Amino acid sequence: MKFHSTILFIILIFSTTINLAQEMPLETTIIPEEKIYKTSELTKETTFPGGMQKFYIFISKLYKVPETPPNIKLKGSIYITFIVEKDGSISNERIIRDIGYGTGEESLRVLRLCPKWIPGKINEKNVRVQYTLPIAIQEPDRREKENLQNLKQQELTTLDSIKPSFPGGIKDFYQFIHDNFKITKEAFDNKIKGKVHAAFVVEKDGSLSDFKILNDLGYGTGEEIIRVLKLSPKWSPGIINGKTVRCQYSVPITIQTE
Repeated sequence: MKFHSTILFIILIFSTTINLAQEMPLETTIIPEEKIYKTSELTKETTFPGGMQKFYIFISKLYKVPETPPNIKLKGSIYITFIVEKDGSISNERIIRDIGYGTGEESLRVLRLCPKWIPGKINEKNVRVQYTLPIAIQEPDRREKENLQNLKQQELTTLDSIKPSFPGGIKDFYQFIHDNFKITKEAFDNKIKGKVHAAFVVEKDGSLSDFKILNDLGYGTGEEIIRVLKLSPKWSPGIINGKTVRCQYSVPITIQTE
């Protein structure tokens, strides 16, 4: 009887221990995730070192336009969103709108090569910020590439005689741009500031053709520059050795929304 009593006593202790273990909650530590702020909530904006113009120059230097079928010309904007961390590093990058053919993946590749940003602040305290921006993609078609190559072969990119000019001179050209350029709502809301570099060909009759944007600020600024250039009156064409020639011409156009 003593033997059976001992076994029963051990079983009761073991059973009680299990029940107590099941009833006692496990201790857990929950680490709250830090809030991610919108740019509109900041007292000091987050930005790329040197400003957003430098960011788009950085992108344009490293971005490699993916190869496409002969009948496809890439043109459009890719929208990227990411978090600028408190130390300026970038995380959680993803594409929210793509134009296909690997353009989104290439944008992410270049974005991950970014130096650290200047972090956003609220009341002088660094915070995590959700940031979204467009990257404009415009691939010259094969005819445009051939035209540019022909211009180089004909030595028309540099004129030693008379350069082409806008009626009234370059000052009147920039006044013409100022009078006709309409800032987009997106550019105004995001306080876009910087320079768009545009290139075009001044034909023998003074008309403009083969427009393209060399450096864009996004938010439709490049497209608007091309729209205005297409409204331009005829220029005085370039002349070499007394002969009118086609000429490649490029200009910087300053965008100021404030």
